[in-house]
Amino acid sequence: MARSRQETLRDLPGNATYHHASEKKYDPLVVFVHFFGGSQKHLFRHIRLISEIGFDCVTFDLSDHRWRVPLSKIKRFGIEHVWADEVREVLAHFSDRPLILFTFSNPSASAMEAMTKPKVYKNILGMICDGGPFMDLLRCSWNLCKEEFKINNRGVRTIATGGMFLLWSPLHEKYLNESLSKIPNGFPILSIRAWKDKLVPVTSIDKVFEGHKNIDLEVLDIPNAEHLTGLRDSPESYHDRIESFLTRLTTKSSRVR
Repeated sequence: MARSRQETLRDLPGNATYHHASEKKYDPLVVFVHFFGGSQKHLFRHIRLISEIGFDCVTFDLSDHRWRVPLSKIKRFGIEHVWADEVREVLAHFSDRPLILFTFSNPSASAMEAMTKPKVYKNILGMICDGGPFMDLLRCSWNLCKEEFKINNRGVRTIATGGMFLLWSPLHEKYLNESLSKIPNGFPILSIRAWKDKLVPVTSIDKVFEGHKNIDLEVLDIPNAEHLTGLRDSPESYHDRIESFLTRLTTKSSRVR
């Protein structure tokens, strides 16, 4: 299969890159939002998947706020809200295109917050969330410090967990619920959950959508996968479900003629 062509989007921050499908079949543009601690370079499998299905996509790097005060444009404290501003800027740049969001782990909450303004979500057809967003932020931060950062000393891990909780957003659950409540009725979301995820329990993702009947929720359970490894560990079922969901969304838009 021919390689997809890339171009840098100099009008956008975060080294934003436009990836042309090797054979474009569908008009909607897929916008990726990478996971905490990652970058667009970590999404190469997913970029290839989207290209194979026939969609163009955009990737960009979320900013590093470890050494700066994370204060959003509307004065919300937390990296989650600063990243919401950055996602919103990318979405607004493509306001003339039908869009589909593909997000990973808890930055999915940033993407949901970015959608809360009508001018933003009016052209978003749906959303795929892999491994997030999630409630139980303290618990999941503890898991991250233990399993990913390998902080074995419980005292140090407790301090690191508290710091991550505060820097991400002390009011994470409140604002996430508000964001979901503002999303239009019938908005489609495909939620991907890995049963062997040591960082984010499936129950912590379930809690996000409880009571939000405005969401048209689909779930993809992957029994043999860990956090964000679904495409690697179960490629066929992952590919087929993503393709099915994306092509269903195109009935709201149009295929390339």
